[in-house]
Amino acid sequence: MVRSVYLVRHGQTPWNKAGRYQGHTDIPLSPLGRRQALCLARRLARDPIDAVYSSDLTRAQATAAPLARRLDLPVRARSDLREMAYGDLEGLTAAQIEERFPGYFPAARQDPLGTTPPGGESYSTMYNRVLAAWEEIAGGPHDRVLVVAHGGTLKALLCHLLAVDPRERWRFMLDNASITILHRRRSGFSLWRYNDTHHLRDLHKGKRRRR
Repeated sequence: MVRSVYLVRHGQTPWNKAGRYQGHTDIPLSPLGRRQALCLARRLARDPIDAVYSSDLTRAQATAAPLARRLDLPVRARSDLREMAYGDLEGLTAAQIEERFPGYFPAARQDPLGTTPPGGESYSTMYNRVLAAWEEIAGGPHDRVLVVAHGGTLKALLCHLLAVDPRERWRFMLDNASITILHRRRSGFSLWRYNDTHHLRDLHKGKRRRR
């Protein structure tokens, strides 16, 4: 039974930087994202993590790989930990979506769980597949697991583990390569660390110096 869970959002990609919807599109990490993954590995290398799970998309596996090597653990990639499929919206910015699909954002505000992007999946569909994946992970033999995935995926897990209505998922903010840690208590999981990016401080200092 899982007693501690580390939730890590993948490192930055070029589409993150450009504000483009990614979904299932397999975008690699940017150079900054690769450096973030190395910082993450150094930060967590001494933590007692028993298993490393990841979305099967490149950006998540590439974020997990440096830490898994340090821990001498395999990366257990799962397609059911993918981001929500945005279909025809993938690769577009919010402004482009408003222009090309003007009904999408109003519909999503009206029905944040059931609205389906053209050619994609609803948040409810994604939420259910992620929870099914979690049930398998949680029922496994490991005490302390790390899950590297996507903003939507991890918000779904946070809502489930903290008993938050998934309609309120917007309350959670998860930065690229951030660490969120939950520990199991008698009444369920409690939040111990949230959206921690202290391990990335040197990267930000370097950016300020170059300016």
